[in-house]
Amino acid sequence: MKVKLFLMVSCVCMLMIGCSKADVSEEKSKNDLLVEENSKLNIKIQDYEKLISELNAENSNLKKAIEELSAENKAVEDKLETESENDSGIEVHNLLYVMRFSSSGYDTKVYSTPNFENSIYTIQTGDIVLVTKFIRLVEEDKCSIAVVINNELEGYINIKSNLYKDGNFEVVDSLLVDEKETKILKMETIYEVFNGAVLRELPSEKSKIVYEVKDLSSGADYFDFTQITADYKWAKMKTGETSGWIKSDCLSAGRGGPIIQSPEARIQFILIDSNEI
Repeated sequence: MKVKLFLMVSCVCMLMIGCSKADVSEEKSKNDLLVEENSKLNIKIQDYEKLISELNAENSNLKKAIEELSAENKAVEDKLETESENDSGIEVHNLLYVMRFSSSGYDTKVYSTPNFENSIYTIQTGDIVLVTKFIRLVEEDKCSIAVVINNELEGYINIKSNLYKDGNFEVVDSLLVDEKETKILKMETIYEVFNGAVLRELPSEKSKIVYEVKDLSSGADYFDFTQITADYKWAKMKTGETSGWIKSDCLSAGRGGPIIQSPEARIQFILIDSNEI
């Protein structure tokens, strides 16, 4: 009897040991799969971290270049204006505008001089173009923008129109708005304005309302505009003897292209498939 009991206990123990080994083997296989998946995820994470690092470095270099060019433009602004005045054949305006080309194939050339005599590069997909100034050769009526391509190549791109025609978008004044100096640009044109739009004494939401557009039978009408803030967010409108500032997103041009035809917007519109960044 004791022998039978011993044998039964032994069999049970062997079965338990067998099951335990099977369970351990299965868990080990699962663990191996998890280790492999974790390894793959770590590799992906490292790739993403590397990409993010490269993008941050590119962005940092671009920001640094913009800051340096901004400081340079500030330092030479008076010199450029003096040169422009002394040489009536050249018109120069400072700009600071960055864009990336989403596609190529439109044969946008970069030249070594604003005369477009020597092509040194053709814009490619993904190129980052930093615009630093607008130049017009008055006698030839040739217009160009001075650019830096991908933070390396300097040159000029042909712009087939005068971005500052009739002095528009030149600085004409400055105002103290919300305790900050705001540059005011010339912008003589007309825009459509709808019922409900309000004019304020200064280009600020905090400024008092001096006029409300209302009682227009068609719901909208065209009004004269004379100035705009340097950030293009407020435009100065005149109606009768009253003038005031209206938010530029209340305006309508009734045509294709950008509403506010600022130099930057016209550059983007003229150069096909370029996007502001």
